Amino acid sequence: MPATTRRQAHSPRAHRPSNPQTARWGSVALCRPRRASTLVAVGYLISRIKGQDGGVLAELRLAALLDTPWAFASTYESELGLSLAQWSERARRGATGGDAATFVATEGDHGVGLVSAFRARDDPSSVELVSMWTAPSARRRGIGSALVAAVLNWAAEAGPGRVSLWVAEDNDAAINLYAAQGFTRTRDTQPLPSDPVRMELRMQCLLGT
Repeated sequence: MPATTRRQAHSPRAHRPSNPQTARWGSVALCRPRRASTLVAVGYLISRIKGQDGGVLAELRLAALLDTPWAFASTYESELGLSLAQWSERARRGATGGDAATFVATEGDHGVGLVSAFRARDDPSSVELVSMWTAPSARRRGIGSALVAAVLNWAAEAGPGRVSLWVAEDNDAAINLYAAQGFTRTRDTQPLPSDPVRMELRMQCLLGT
């Protein structure tokens, strides 16, 4: 289930939540980190990307952009031209740095899911969740929830704070996934950068102690 995360919202378009019990306006819910290794028993593993996995990152990211191009700010065409060195640099930033992290879901030797996150430069307790995607063959198996849990666990290393994301407002599957993890909608919306005729909304949750 892909999600998008970007810059500050600027289009205050009203949108009524599809499920008011799990996607409320206004209040910010508490999301508590949960173990991200719950899928090992059913054949899936969630792990932080390795610095040498530039090729793995490229494969997953390009697959995501081909599968659901409407869900991301970037496009397949814009990222297809990146060199292996550029993908490797992205992988290195997501592997060990304290200001960014990338997690992958694997089934055997095959990558089936991806999510990244980064801390705000001026506030390490504020984290943005980005680039969320699971392969069609791996959906509805809890992989998306485990990837989000990995981000929450990583974000919690800095202590209490806030995790935010952008998601296409008609992507009900992703919205419900995030709501189940404790995220709530804000009133912020903006045009999707890769397709400005479509809108995305902002969701967030608070990390407890």
